[in-house]
Amino acid sequence: MLRFCLSLLLLSSALFCLAQNKRMEVDLCVRSQTSGVSKQSRKTDTLRIFERILAPIGKKGNYDFFIQECSTITTCLAYTDEQNIHYILYNKNFLSKIFAGNTIADWGALGMLAHETGHHVKNHTLRKQSLPADTLRKYELDADAFAGFILQKQGATEQQALLCLEGIPYSDCETEKSTEYPCPEKRQRALLIGYKEAKIQTTAGDKASQSVELLHYKAIQSYLLQNYEEAIAGFTKVISLNPNYAEAYSDRAVVYDILKRYQESLADFAKAIQINPNYTEAYFNRGTTYNGLQRYEEAITDFTKATALKPDYAKAYTNRGYVFFRLKRYQESLTDFTKAISLNPNLPQTYNDRGALYSELQRYQEANSDLTKAINLNPNYAEPHLNRGHINRKLQRMPEAIANYSTAITLRPDYAEGYLNRGITYKGMKRYEEALADYNKAISFKSDYADAYTNRGSLLVEVQRPQEAINDFTKAITLNPTLAEAYYNRGYTYSEAHRYQEALPDLTKSISLKPDFIEAYINRAYTYNQLKRNKEAIEDLTKAITLKPDLAQVYLNRGIVYNELQRYEEAIADFTKANALIPDHAETYSNRGISYMQLQRNKEALADFTKAISLKPDEIVYYNRGTVFFTLKRYQEALADYNKAININPDFPQAYTNRGSVLINIQRPQEAVKDLKKAISLNPNQAEAYMNLGVAKQALNQNACTEFSKACSLGYKAACNQCQSGSKK
Repeated sequence: MLRFCLSLLLLSSALFCLAQNKRMEVDLCVRSQTSGVSKQSRKTDTLRIFERILAPIGKKGNYDFFIQECSTITTCLAYTDEQNIHYILYNKNFLSKIFAGNTIADWGALGMLAHETGHHVKNHTLRKQSLPADTLRKYELDADAFAGFILQKQGATEQQALLCLEGIPYSDCETEKSTEYPCPEKRQRALLIGYKEAKIQTTAGDKASQSVELLHYKAIQSYLLQNYEEAIAGFTKVISLNPNYAEAYSDRAVVYDILKRYQESLADFAKAIQINPNYTEAYFNRGTTYNGLQRYEEAITDFTKATALKPDYAKAYTNRGYVFFRLKRYQESLTDFTKAISLNPNLPQTYNDRGALYSELQRYQEANSDLTKAINLNPNYAEPHLNRGHINRKLQRMPEAIANYSTAITLRPDYAEGYLNRGITYKGMKRYEEALADYNKAISFKSDYADAYTNRGSLLVEVQRPQEAINDFTKAITLNPTLAEAYYNRGYTYSEAHRYQEALPDLTKSISLKPDFIEAYINRAYTYNQLKRNKEAIEDLTKAITLKPDLAQVYLNRGIVYNELQRYEEAIADFTKANALIPDHAETYSNRGISYMQLQRNKEALADFTKAISLKPDEIVYYNRGTVFFTLKRYQEALADYNKAININPDFPQAYTNRGSVLINIQRPQEAVKDLKKAISLNPNQAEAYMNLGVAKQALNQNACTEFSKACSLGYKAACNQCQSGSKK
């Protein structure tokens, strides 16, 4: 009943705020450097660098912060102390490499210094640790744009300006919401927005065209800062000024996708591609939208087009590989992931994905190698730890799986998938309270997480809370009406509660959504059987066998239904097949013994019942073997088996009835009367018990009319003529 959740392509990163030990180092540095340069100090070489940074925004010689050397850091840092005094701290060796004379020698270092200066210019502060992560990411992008603006004003090319990003921390776009650093793509776009804004200010040319371009960059900045409605308004304004601006359509489509306005998103991508049929990023992004909509073939077409236009587009190969993975086209998936890695061997996401694929193929050594590579490339990447947990769970190494999932959660405390999968593992270990806590946690972080409701429901079934389970399955179905497992689990729960009419449509729905859902066919067959619709039960079990011919339980179940239909030869064939698949399965021998018994093949029946007893002695198989012995008039052996059955289950009415029959046949009617009265006390509607009690009382020369009349009223026709008025026999 559990749904295995494979999540993918996620990452976490370091925090924007300084770690506590680093904070202490900086505080000590500020207190010890009492001769630090202030805004009133003379113009040293250090001040001249800052004047060049601040001059383009009109702040030359007008600082709002102190500038101070600090040997405990390696580059530079914008810092605010407990008294809310602002500093730019710098390492002397780092600062000295920026200029060679009056020439800029290290654009990357200058850009990093401009980025940190931008935090103060834009009124950001590192001391405000309580700010939410999304606010801190916006601060980072704002500082990136400031750095791009300053670098252009200093004469950097775009490539030179981008060098500064190599020294600035980042996250991964898939998981940045849980971190305080933006991903590289967003940092790059923010920096280039500032760069191009500066360029438009200083470049002669078509001002109307430049104005549209600037509006476009500002709309992109709104998108990067997650001001999505503002971004849409900006892109729409650009399009109104230039209806053939393909990039504006494509960028607006991305925002629509984020807001789940998929039809508008697809319409904008189509327009962008119509304007520019060779627009690689539009194909890539539309493919990503198609993937999210599970329109996989269309996604493949778009990713393929992107790789045709840009053969070295590693991420397009990665995404197409993921779609192939979802379609279980594993060889094509592997080819794409490997191609992406050959183009860019530093993509942790692709190693993670290929590791997940190797795991699916049970190539665990290669999987672990790829997942380790992903972790080495990005130690804060939670997803490879999650996938390691999947591998260990598959291999039944549950404590190791728990450790893997816990590491993923430590890296991403709001990681719903981590909690879900750790909960699944706890459930497998029968640690139900911990499993329930994890499922609750997953739902608290992701309230629309249908898989979490489905799995929590399955746990509630396990702990005998069926109505709560049904509520969870219903919630999962509301959230995801195509989730076959939720319908199946609700149907299963209804069936367990003997609510077969409610179970049937749910099981049927799960099959319509997932035509190869073997468990659904098996459980629907059981439901049909309980509703006495055995023909349909046979059809479902036959379908299950077609899907998985080596599943012994299905042959066993179909054999049981054949027995009920009195199709004993077919039942024997199924039980024999089940026995070949699982040679020491007691239920197979027991049920085949019943078929042989019905065909009066008593020798074979005895052999099967005896084998079943050797594997799993229970009251039913002793009772059945006793019945064969009784048929063969081997009364002492029958008596011994009925004794065994009653010892195992003292409340087994049929065993008392049959032992009473044996006792009558071996001339022990007084004991027979006792057994038959016990049988009637356990089941007052057992006609055979009344009939045999009448026979036993006749043997004792007692009036048996009451017993025969009762047997007759319960449908035992042979009893109806046994009682003569006034007769005791």
